[in-house]
Amino acid sequence: MPKLILKGLHAVVTGASAGIGEATAKEFARAGVKVSLVARRRERLEALAAEVKRLGAAAAHVFPADLSVPGQAAKLAAEIEKSAGPVDILVNNAGQSGGVSTFADADPKDLRSAIEVNFSSPVELARALLPGMLARGKGALVSVSSGFAFVAVPGSAIYCSTKAALSMLDDVLRSETHGTGVHVLSVYPGPVDTDMLRGTAKALGSDGLPPVPKGTPDELARRIRAALEKGQETLHYPAVYAVAPVLGPAAAPLLKRIGPQAVKILKKRK
Repeated sequence: MPKLILKGLHAVVTGASAGIGEATAKEFARAGVKVSLVARRRERLEALAAEVKRLGAAAAHVFPADLSVPGQAAKLAAEIEKSAGPVDILVNNAGQSGGVSTFADADPKDLRSAIEVNFSSPVELARALLPGMLARGKGALVSVSSGFAFVAVPGSAIYCSTKAALSMLDDVLRSETHGTGVHVLSVYPGPVDTDMLRGTAKALGSDGLPPVPKGTPDELARRIRAALEKGQETLHYPAVYAVAPVLGPAAAPLLKRIGPQAVKILKKRK
């Protein structure tokens, strides 16, 4: 796979106002990348833009946008290229959990919002920006998926499904772009200490993070940078969760057996 020299390239990072997206933008800045920052909170983006410039970013642009709004992503892509120039790297990082509940009890608005943010918007952004990368013969699409793409976790139907769909999209694009100079990197985080993880833990009735191996946004960002520079196709972090593609399907019979009990617990917490 093609290796990238990051310095001077233009990267778009969605979900940049916190967590993995914020850390990735900072890591790109240290590599001399021009960054376009996308999230809903303008004030957080403006503060981050100032910081990444201090860290060495070639330039920083702010694009407040709500990717849960249908059609917003395509408009955003056009605005970014018009204002900040051709895009070399797209990091589809923005994500939503869709809530923690059984599918039958989930709020349809929450489901639709998660589908838009986790899958529809990444599709629109990739479709809008990939042709330019292909024409220039270089670029990268980075999808921040999840270890849950491989595990059918009760209470997380839309999150698991959209992350699995994003993973399959990457697999197809990796085949279609082979030999073109465009690189596709799939990132599969396990538990990483972010606002989303803490929110999910709280929804499940816990005041702290789950007692399992977990990582940090800063370390994951460093690994994303290294994976791009090496031409790596997949990245599992923490590394222990690299077994997810194998153990996830193997766990399906167990998940079926515990499913009814999980449903009872989720209904009690409504």
